[in-house]
Amino acid sequence: MLKVLNVPAGLLLLLLPSLVSANSVQSTLSVYEAQDCKPVVDKMLSRQDIDRSQLTKIEYITIEVKPGEDFGEDYIYEAWLNFGSCTGNMVISMDRACFIRQSYKTGTCSKTDLSKTGLRNKLE
Repeated sequence: MLKVLNVPAGLLLLLLPSLVSANSVQSTLSVYEAQDCKPVVDKMLSRQDIDRSQLTKIEYITIEVKPGEDFGEDYIYEAWLNFGSCTGNMVISMDRACFIRQSYKTGTCSKTDLSKTGLRNKLE
C-alpha cells in the first residue's frame, strides 16, 4: 500500500530551495533579504542583453505576503531598475528563493530602450 506523506505547505516552501539544481545560481544563495538576489538579477540582465551603461539605479525591496496564519511568513523580492535611456523602470519580481516570477517594464521603457543592440540602432 502506498503511504502518502502529509507535508504542511509552509514546510514545503522551506524545503523548496533544497530541491534546486546544484548548477543554478539559486543553489548558491543564502537568501535573507532582497539584495541577496543580486546574482540572479545580474544573470537576467546579461541574458537579456541589457545595456548596463544606461542603468542608473537598482533598488531592492521586500514585500511581505500574508496568505494566512497557517503558512507563516512569506516574502516576494523585487528589483526596480532605473535607466537613463527611458522614463520608467524594469521590475524583476522573485520568490523567497530568488526564482524569477515575472519581469515587466513601466513608463516609456521598452526593450529597444534597454538593450545594447536597440540603443545602437537608435543612434545610427
